[in-house]
Amino acid sequence: MNPAPLSRARLDGRVIEARPGRELVLRARRALTMIPGQAAIDDAAVTVAGATIVRVEPFGASGRAGGATVADLGEITLCPGLINAHGHLELAHLAGTCPRGAGFAAWVRWLLSQPLVCRDPGPAASALASMAATGSQALADVSTRRQAQVAAACRAASFPALLFNEFFGCWQARPDVLPWPDQAPPPGEIGGQDVPQRTAAAGHALYSTNPEILRLAKAFDNAHGLPFTIHLAEHLGEVELLATGRGEFADLLAQRVLPKDYRAPGLTPVAYAQRLGLLGATTLAVHCVHAGRRDREILTATNTAVCLCPRSNAVIGVGQAPFADYFASSLRLCLGTDSLASNDDLNLWNEARFLREAMPAPPPPGRLLAAMTSTPAQVLGFDRLGALAPGRLARLARVPEDFDG
Repeated sequence: MNPAPLSRARLDGRVIEARPGRELVLRARRALTMIPGQAAIDDAAVTVAGATIVRVEPFGASGRAGGATVADLGEITLCPGLINAHGHLELAHLAGTCPRGAGFAAWVRWLLSQPLVCRDPGPAASALASMAATGSQALADVSTRRQAQVAAACRAASFPALLFNEFFGCWQARPDVLPWPDQAPPPGEIGGQDVPQRTAAAGHALYSTNPEILRLAKAFDNAHGLPFTIHLAEHLGEVELLATGRGEFADLLAQRVLPKDYRAPGLTPVAYAQRLGLLGATTLAVHCVHAGRRDREILTATNTAVCLCPRSNAVIGVGQAPFADYFASSLRLCLGTDSLASNDDLNLWNEARFLREAMPAPPPPGRLLAAMTSTPAQVLGFDRLGALAPGRLARLARVPEDFDG
């Protein structure tokens, strides 16, 4: 006879369980459900059965705590577990070593001088633990070299993940089949219902990946019902290269990436991505630091989602995205930390604090929290995350007292 299942919730890095066969009621001062149009719930009760939320309501009005295990969390505000929309766990071993503010070309030279393959699973495991402890409950990770290792680390940590296999280079031929690497997990679902994991294809950037590979990756993801992602308009060297084919960054790429017959498209990165058919509702464009008015109009018209990584941009020294314009628009916005090779930590609350302080006025109420919860859940296909609602996974975060976004 099978034992009665445990009801289990995850709050930051802590697991809270009920006695076998009982529901678990999490009581908190306040809950932000992130359901559109729903106000905050004071004296909130989040009831969990198994690993799933079954009710979210005022504790005093529920009358349903009898027989349940009640965990009184005190004077805190709950929200859905955060979703880090852009990371590179395979670079976690480079934490604390990168140069600061020298620009993208200098950062690339530094990165290429480092040991990029780390066979020790410890740094990735530590990075995931630090993310969980600061509220992140899911990750969109981009990997070029150690896909299987990253997948294993996420499974071991019970961390829901969308694992992007990033294609880089491959300029030699015009391919007709996406060259999925042997070491990468197969595309599609690779995790269970309670800890969902999926793998998808990604392009590194317009200047570093064969345009035909980019098209194939986008088509591949579309065919499998998966999102596509690409680094886009991150730095001025990229803008200059695509506009003119010249500049310091072009000279750097000519040494090992660009083909000898490379011709610049004469477009902005966003316009070139549109020409290649890479934008759209299932695309997450990462960074978009150097996107002018017309570029932002293209992103909006194509319903492309944008992931901002403001602290990584500051550490590398590539400039600051037009945050106010983005938050004043209807664009679907997400937040990511990027990697420990270009950031001080993987704490999304710190990302949000940095962005808020960099803006001349606060973003619209709820928009910043949505960029860490409901919006990436929708964009990245984490259907059971992103909201405190019946049927969603019981993965929650504590809202810091200084946060009102």
